[in-house]
Amino acid sequence: MTTDMLSIRLVRFGKKHAPAFRMVVQEKHRAPSSKYVEKVGHYIPHQTPKILELNAERIQYWISKGAQPSDTVHNMLVTQGVIKDKKRGVTKITKKRAGKMSAKADVKKAKAADAKKAAEAKVAEEAAPVEEVKEEAQDEKAKNPENEKSEEKADEVVEEKVEEAPVEDKKEEPASEEKTEEKEEPKEKEKKEESATEEKSE
Repeated sequence: MTTDMLSIRLVRFGKKHAPAFRMVVQEKHRAPSSKYVEKVGHYIPHQTPKILELNAERIQYWISKGAQPSDTVHNMLVTQGVIKDKKRGVTKITKKRAGKMSAKADVKKAKAADAKKAAEAKVAEEAAPVEEVKEEAQDEKAKNPENEKSEEKADEVVEEKVEEAPVEDKKEEPASEEKTEEKEEPKEKEKKEESATEEKSE
């Protein structure tokens, strides 16, 4: 018997509805209920807390000799830190189950596509009235070009008034200066007359 033909796996024993498992080193081609080479641990899952006892030294010895643990045993050894490796996938999906899963995925994709189309249709419906209003406004402008011209003329008149306003201010400023000069001239005449009367009295 070569060690390459050995595997480390769980063998069920115990009462009905109360399973317990031995972890044994056994030949791969043998049935689980047949003889085994060595027992390296046991596992009782129905008790609280679960009981798992392992002989780590012997497990590592048999692995070094080439014995291969089953997927479930491999994951248990990784969890307990006996070996350092990634966990393996234990569940196996049948073809029938895979077909059902792919059919469900296709249905989900179809529903998502329908929902996306409905959302796009809503957005298009909301945008349509805005475009119609814009088109109506453009049609009204095309029908009434005179209104546009009158509006442009009104804008030009307002601009001309704004430009003329500073010129009027400038014209008013010299007028105020002239008035001040006129006020100053009578005062000078009065001063000259007063000086003349003083000279005569002397």
